[in-house]
Amino acid sequence: MLSPELAEIFAAAGDLSRVVLEVTEQTKVADYGALEAALRPVRAAGALVAVDDTGAGYASLRHVLALSPDFVKLDRSLVANLHREPRRAAAVSAIGALASELDAAVVAEGSSTAPSSPRSRASMFRSPRAICSVARGRR
Repeated sequence: MLSPELAEIFAAAGDLSRVVLEVTEQTKVADYGALEAALRPVRAAGALVAVDDTGAGYASLRHVLALSPDFVKLDRSLVANLHREPRRAAAVSAIGALASELDAAVVAEGSSTAPSSPRSRASMFRSPRAICSVARGRR
């Protein structure tokens, strides 16, 4: 949850449209309702929410489903050799479809270049809302 000090800083800041709060795989969440309640005023002030390391473990998928983030950050281990491994590409495509349903953008961590062939790019994401490579800014 947000510490009282951090909540106070955010409340005093006013416009948070340039802030992205990141929930990581290591973040243990015992009560998603309480986390959503803590994030509500921060989101209302314009902050965005990102879930980091999606695909690295079960917790990040739970975070995505419970929080409906603005950004779904794919773990670099999932993105590595994506263009050479059809099963990995299928997993990324499925996460991309989920992100699309949540109206979230996808960020592929550790990806310095996009696949060169149109077929590879098309197989990565079947969703028009999903993006690959490094995201700078909001959709």
